[in-house]
Amino acid sequence: MAAMRKAMAEDAGTTAGPPVEAVNTPTAAPPATPEEPEEVFYEGPGSNLELILSLILLPTLIYAPLSMASIGRRLWISFKFTNKRLAIINTSPLFKRTIEVSYKNIKEVRTGPRAFGAWGDMVVFLRDGSRLELTGIEKYKEIEEHINRCIFTL
Repeated sequence: MAAMRKAMAEDAGTTAGPPVEAVNTPTAAPPATPEEPEEVFYEGPGSNLELILSLILLPTLIYAPLSMASIGRRLWISFKFTNKRLAIINTSPLFKRTIEVSYKNIKEVRTGPRAFGAWGDMVVFLRDGSRLELTGIEKYKEIEEHINRCIFTL
């Protein structure tokens, strides 16, 4: 048998080495960690009060562009905050897009009240240096606290 291996190695132009045996060793699978299901904290469109105030101020020529923007946000943009990520869904007929950000990619969240705190705006700073601006969110303080809890528990 060794002579046959040596002859085959000489034909191939290589030297015969020790025989290699395939060893079938079972690999231990990592223990399965039960992932907690994704729970929705808040899901919905922008603020109702912002839309109402914009519709009241629509007849003024100065506020008309801001009213149109508010109507567009209400019709086509929705927000979803879960225990694992935040999602911004744009369903505009001209521009369909979904932005999903995991909480581990968020560095900081800042909010600002509008209309004496009836609704607010939020800026989410990401670890890569970019930012997301969320405009006209009801319950913006509760959502900010939820995001901060999720960021610091990771």
